[in-house]
Amino acid sequence: MEPSAISVSSAGQRNGLLFGCIITTLLLVLFPFASSGQMDPNRLSMLFDLAEEGDAGAQYGLGTTYEEGRGVDRDYAEAFMWYTEAAEQDYPQAQYKLGTLYHQGKGVEQDYAEAANWYRKAAEKGVPEAQYNLGVMYYRGEGLPEDHGDAFKWFQKAAEHGLAKAQYHLAIMCANGEGIVADFDKAVLWLRKSAAQGHAKSEQRLLGMGISLKQTSGPSESSEQP
Repeated sequence: MEPSAISVSSAGQRNGLLFGCIITTLLLVLFPFASSGQMDPNRLSMLFDLAEEGDAGAQYGLGTTYEEGRGVDRDYAEAFMWYTEAAEQDYPQAQYKLGTLYHQGKGVEQDYAEAANWYRKAAEKGVPEAQYNLGVMYYRGEGLPEDHGDAFKWFQKAAEHGLAKAQYHLAIMCANGEGIVADFDKAVLWLRKSAAQGHAKSEQRLLGMGISLKQTSGPSESSEQP
């Protein structure tokens, strides 16, 4: 698989999240992986110390470290644990990542309803990938009632943030009249935006329709699902 600004409940929370991001970034810069491929023990120790003190940014950092196996053995259960800690503190990216683990059944039993729950929390804070994934779940009826209107809404939010795959799927829905009255011009508009970012399917669709990025009209679109 997946607002103009991240919304948080208070200035203090916003500052706390920003501080956590800064700390995690500094640790990545100051203590990179050793040449052996193992994580620098100083960096790992500092992340653990901050995470155990409740720093959401460090908790998220540990989650990504274990999920991606960056210098440590990949461990989805550990990633799930640390993402949960950060997500429960309302850390948007951790909420999105927690949703992906529930969605894919990695480190936890697969649960579409829980995936949708965490995607929604992140989506409402403006995380484009979460908005896109929530749209996919509405489109397919995974963990939520199938609803193309809601799918269109969340695809559009992600598309407006510039997410190419959301722009592509939004274009297909516009062309097919799913969740909206069919609108070929809007379909072409979103295909162009996506293709301009190098999205292969969008480029192929435009070429197949005989439309270049500079053209404004073309033949009607055939049906396709995201």
